Amino acid sequence: MNDRATIVVSARTGEIVLCLVFAALAGYVMFAASRMPMGSYTLPGPGVFPLALGVMLAVASLARVAWQFARPRLERDTVALGHVNIVIAVAALCGVALALEALGFIVTMGAFLAVLFAALARRGWWRAIVSAAVAVVCFYYFFDRFIGVTLPMGRLISR
Repeated sequence: MNDRATIVVSARTGEIVLCLVFAALAGYVMFAASRMPMGSYTLPGPGVFPLALGVMLAVASLARVAWQFARPRLERDTVALGHVNIVIAVAALCGVALALEALGFIVTMGAFLAVLFAALARRGWWRAIVSAAVAVVCFYYFFDRFIGVTLPMGRLISR
């Protein structure tokens, strides 16, 4: 990879910054969840699960930051930022966000998984496409048939 495309930071600094970003994300999730109905003990509302996840993420992130500050600073490990796999994963996730409503779950997630399998798992395109198709069918039947969650089929496909 081109040296100009990467940024080298200390592993400790990188971990602290990333944990603080996760803590900020957790704060947003907790704020958004607090505006949802909580329900009751016997019938939890839609805000309970995101609130619990936000609290766990905040606690874990802040505990990791505290651990980084509490331990002695002995090693000099560095991390190179700007790896091509990260760029591929972020671009694929952006594609999912843009295409899910229009193309639906099956087509969008099939393409997403095929790209990730081919690029990150270093599989050939045919193996990646077959693996993605099998995974998407399993996901679809799990969500639709077993737990009863209706997945978006997209504007191009009608049920």
